[in-house]
Amino acid sequence: MEPYLFDFDIEKHPSRPKYLQLADGLLADIETGKLKLNQPLPSVNKLSKELSISRETVFKALNFLSERGVIKSANRQGYFVINTDVKRKARIFFLLDKFTTFKEKMYLSFQKAIGDQGDVEIFFHHHNLSVFRSLIIDNLPHYTHFVVLTFLREDVKDILNLIPANKRLIIDSYEPNLNGDYPMIYQDFSGDIYNAMEKAGDRLKKYKRLILVAPGTLFHSALVIQGFQKFARDSGFPTKVVQNVNGDDFHVGDVYLTLSGYDQELVEVIKLSRSKAYTIGKDIGIISYNDTPVKEVLEGGITVINTSWEYMGSKAAEMLLNQETKTMANPTQLIFRNSL
Repeated sequence: MEPYLFDFDIEKHPSRPKYLQLADGLLADIETGKLKLNQPLPSVNKLSKELSISRETVFKALNFLSERGVIKSANRQGYFVINTDVKRKARIFFLLDKFTTFKEKMYLSFQKAIGDQGDVEIFFHHHNLSVFRSLIIDNLPHYTHFVVLTFLREDVKDILNLIPANKRLIIDSYEPNLNGDYPMIYQDFSGDIYNAMEKAGDRLKKYKRLILVAPGTLFHSALVIQGFQKFARDSGFPTKVVQNVNGDDFHVGDVYLTLSGYDQELVEVIKLSRSKAYTIGKDIGIISYNDTPVKEVLEGGITVINTSWEYMGSKAAEMLLNQETKTMANPTQLIFRNSL
């Protein structure tokens, strides 16, 4: 492969920043095929000297192209072209905790809304702080935007603040008070549970006790419990918070509210009801978090508190593309079915 020879100039008194002029020139040569895939770029010193610009300006231009996934640096070998599709406007780092059915809905909705305006690459941290930190730090030079869902037990503000505010978008989890102005769309677990229980008020009246099953392993349990206990104080309705379903304390007149995304507790309540010949929706009530097709038909239909994952994904994409910086809670609804 012949060495790449550039022949564009940098304006001395430009209306467009010099680093963007350099990036524009390199992109134009990639688009025309003059600069080919895997071809090395001239050194920083060579670009600086021949274009009469500072090394800092050259590095800024190269970082700009690296963020967009067009070039990449190799240790002690300089920069190389890794992508000749230069028409993409955004290169998006999408970080989730894990890939549940609900997170998949959000991701696919986000990807659909982004369309051909950007490339989206997905990563997972699995609630591991060292993985979370490494994924963000290692990828800072390579993406134009970072869409991040946290849910870690440790404080990750310092790590999130490594991402420039104009490149950072927080989804699902609530991460306030970071540096700069940045968009965030999150689940208001405390407010959602309170509002749902208020809406269920008339149907709750035929029951004697409301039991929240909130396993300590769930990262949002504390927030749900907070809203649940506020409802108990304000309504005076008898309530109880437990980490698992107890067959010895399972009585006619109980309403169970289950949180787990894997529905172990929901299944346990149904099994206990059947073993004691209790009728669900009459003797025992059930409310479950997050809707699925199975819950529409299980036991004649399970009442659910459902956040719109599709809306969260599409709205996050809209906020990113429009460079919005607002903070908003994702909409949630209570869907009544036969179980309550």
